Amino acid sequence: MFGGSKPRRPITRPLDRRTPPACLSLDRLPPGKPAVIRGFATEAARVQVRRLGLDRGTLVRCLVKFPRGPVVIGSGFQEIALGRRLAAGITVELLPPPGREWKPKEEDRS
Repeated sequence: MFGGSKPRRPITRPLDRRTPPACLSLDRLPPGKPAVIRGFATEAARVQVRRLGLDRGTLVRCLVKFPRGPVVIGSGFQEIALGRRLAAGITVELLPPPGREWKPKEEDRS
């Protein structure tokens, strides 16, 4: 009954344990989901993205993810295509859908 054991899958942990679960890299952001840029993996990535008009706190939305190709994001009225490697170096925080924001209960307000 317990004789044959399956090999155990390795436990996968995020590289940075300080990263909240709602944060992920831009290349993993699902299309159509809004997010806010929270950080960069390297200074070179920050400089390159800053030249495109994006910085920490910028609201972005993933528009299209091409297979094995660029990630197209929207910010304001512009659309920007970022390479996968650059997008992987940008940390974003998912935003809740409209109308799903946290609202305090009546007893919390007093």
